[in-house]
Amino acid sequence: MRRLPANFEDRRQRAPGGIAAFSLVELLTVMAIGLAMTAMSGVALKGLKESGQFSNALTNISTALELARSSAVANNMYVYVGIAEYDQTVASTAAQQRAGIGRVVLAVVARKDGTSGIDTTDGSAWKAQYNNGGQLMLLTKPMVFDGVHLADSVGAGSPGMERPAVASNYSVSHSQFTSATPFSYPLGSALESGCYQFHRVIQFDPRGSVRMVTSASSGVLAPQFEIALQHCDGTRLPEVSVGNGQVAAIQIGGINGDVHLYRP
Repeated sequence: MRRLPANFEDRRQRAPGGIAAFSLVELLTVMAIGLAMTAMSGVALKGLKESGQFSNALTNISTALELARSSAVANNMYVYVGIAEYDQTVASTAAQQRAGIGRVVLAVVARKDGTSGIDTTDGSAWKAQYNNGGQLMLLTKPMVFDGVHLADSVGAGSPGMERPAVASNYSVSHSQFTSATPFSYPLGSALESGCYQFHRVIQFDPRGSVRMVTSASSGVLAPQFEIALQHCDGTRLPEVSVGNGQVAAIQIGGINGDVHLYRP
């Protein structure tokens, strides 16, 4: 039997000139693995970015609510926090936004005259005195949060989400909620005009208590009010799941205005 030269393997794996080289199959395999790892890394980084974006939104919304309460108490005035949802596909710089999914906007205003501006739950006095927002002053410019959805409900029972139950008529984020104290931004715009319309509004009174004036709530104090929030990818809403960490609930105590964030 003919014996192969001792350096047979070395000669086979070397290109002319004596430089070691990979075979075409090996190169294609390495490239395929590299592309797969790049794709996986991109998905992981996108997920981390979106998770951080949602966390920042929750923190900023909670902080805005706390500052609204502090302003009401410190200045002995009625402060209103408006929250709305718009279509994320519309440029955030557009003068006119479109109602839709994926962009939550929050703004804070206060009454100039120190009164609540409310007498009935149908909002007739508020609307009659609105005068293009002339009775209001802006405390916080609209805060815009992309990738966030106002949900009817985000469930409960899982670790981190155990919280007091809240009826739908005390849920600011519920699709059926409409306030009797709406306002438009920028101030100086008539109701239903301007860039943003806020129909979901909560009131902090000079004692720091919270009310939501609607035809259903009658402006009475409730133990808790809630804003249910869900992360979304553009205008696509994933199935609500408390297990993926992409949902949250912010509750505001009716009597003392304390803000609590619940998240799995």
